Amino acid sequence: MDFIDYYKILQLIPTANTDEIKTAYRQLAKTTHPDKNREDKQATSNFQKLNDAYSTLSDTEKRRVYDLEYERQRRLNQPRFYTIGRTSESTNKNAAPFPWFSATFYAEPPPFNPEPMRLFVKIRESEDFIRQFKSCVSSTGKEVRRQKRTIQKKEEAVRALKEDILKHGTEKTREYAYGDGPSNLNRIRESSQIQAKTRRKAEIEAELKEEEEKLVSLERQLLDFSRRLSYWEKERDALGPKFEIACESDPLSSERWPFNTVRRRTKKKKQASPDVQPGTREEFEEAERRRRERKGESSQATHTSFQGESAAQNSNTASGN
Repeated sequence: MDFIDYYKILQLIPTANTDEIKTAYRQLAKTTHPDKNREDKQATSNFQKLNDAYSTLSDTEKRRVYDLEYERQRRLNQPRFYTIGRTSESTNKNAAPFPWFSATFYAEPPPFNPEPMRLFVKIRESEDFIRQFKSCVSSTGKEVRRQKRTIQKKEEAVRALKEDILKHGTEKTREYAYGDGPSNLNRIRESSQIQAKTRRKAEIEAELKEEEEKLVSLERQLLDFSRRLSYWEKERDALGPKFEIACESDPLSSERWPFNTVRRRTKKKKQASPDVQPGTREEFEEAERRRRERKGESSQATHTSFQGESAAQNSNTASGN
């Protein structure tokens, strides 16, 4: 796949700012739209390239990656240095000016490989989603815990009011047990204290029902955010080895410092646990064993701890369901 000069498509210079990019895109989109160029067979293709150019250069992260490749292509396509000097039949007419000059100066540039850049952009997008959903999981988890405490307080208030109403009703029953006039039941209902507490209990029960519905909604949101976070973490971990292989096949990948940042992170993840698959029981036991070795504990406690962790996870899953 050949390198595409997006700045040339938008008729801009590489130092153009965001407003200039947006203005150029709007002007060109009006004139190059396929509906206005129906006779041109390349109109759809040209308009797609225009959209690709705008989507890349208008995004800060994508443009930074693209500019690295743009600069690389610019250096590779610069005019070669040739000297006119003494030559002989046994030497190249375009020989280097000095005997210590690199013989690879005139070598053909390697073919453009877009795979590292494509994977790099995907990894960065995955990391952006991971940061976003980690924040959502953290904030929603705090709301869930706060909501549970609110429900617990209201349940305690309802329980206390029920006990007070029952106690007060028993006292009134004993007070009017041998008296004349209205029945004991009517006298209990007419008691102002009991009526006030009954109304308050009904109000709190209505509030409690609303709080419980809100808790259910928050728990669903938390579960959804957790699932999305897990998906993007798996997506990033799956792209890491592919990105490493793609960079190894690109001889100039070492010039791209953002690529090296991702590669170092991938290598650290491999070195942390080279023989253990992430997310498995072996990984947990290995981490626990190392931690307990530092504390001088036995390996048997590690197995017990893992069983307790599994039971807690099963319990949380059952309560979530």
